[in-house]
Amino acid sequence: MKTAILVPCYNESATIEKVVKDFKEIMPHADVYVYDNNSTDSSDEIARKAGAIVKYEYKQGKKCCKINV
Repeated sequence: MKTAILVPCYNESATIEKVVKDFKEIMPHADVYVYDNNSTDSSDEIARKAGAIVKYEYKQGKKCCKINV
């Protein structure tokens, strides 16, 4: 069975690298998906470099999020 970790992200450039690396350390078998929600900083690139699979959700807010794993 495969495990997916879903992390919502909006302008989290200061913290996203640690979040991704911590999840990968604790659960190395899991895929970490970061769902960028229109960030204006470099959150997506930082997450990708940390090892996350980055997806984009352009509609803002929790109610608009959907799972496209």
